[in-house]
Amino acid sequence: MIARVEVSRPKRSSWLYFRGGRPLERLAVSREGAQGFGPGERVGLTLWRGKVMKVSGAHHVWRERVPAAGPVAVLAAGLVLAAGLPGARVLLYVRGRRLPDDEVLPSVLPFAGVLVGTGLWLLPLCFRHPTGVPGSPGALVWAGAGAAVTLVLLVLAWRATGVRAPRADGGDAGAGAGRRRRCSSPPVSWRRPMTTRTASAPTSSWAAGRPR
Repeated sequence: MIARVEVSRPKRSSWLYFRGGRPLERLAVSREGAQGFGPGERVGLTLWRGKVMKVSGAHHVWRERVPAAGPVAVLAAGLVLAAGLPGARVLLYVRGRRLPDDEVLPSVLPFAGVLVGTGLWLLPLCFRHPTGVPGSPGALVWAGAGAAVTLVLLVLAWRATGVRAPRADGGDAGAGAGRRRRCSSPPVSWRRPMTTRTASAPTSSWAAGRPR
């Protein structure tokens, strides 16, 4: 039974006080909810996990506002998918420890594609079935097909970001060094040796036949 009602200003909690403090001393309700009850009115209370969810009177019923489960499930799934991107970065860092220091790690974009593809089927499924595993055949097929697509995308991303360690074969390294030395040697220029010719003075036929 309600002992008294305290109606507060808008945007503030109003209170229902119960006679004898049973089952509780007071209950915070909305302003409209408090205006629907009066002192001395017998009401029925509906509890869930120790919390009053419903107050039923002779002419008025007040219910606790509970956020919809669908948006909450979508938000939780989105946060989990968003946390997968830093996890992918850590995975690439661990796989790239065998690379030299000057090598660049593969891009994380393939794993980002996996997360986006997973969100396309997981978020609508969480919105439609927020409380647990779906029981309808269509939802089960939806979940199974989506999981298969995610697995395929994950395999492709794993192959696309594969890290290959440099080969440490000494023979190949020696051969490569020899090829580099041969390629780096300066080219030899072939030139034709120059020959020196001595020109003799021409002899005049008149001087040769002149009498001495």
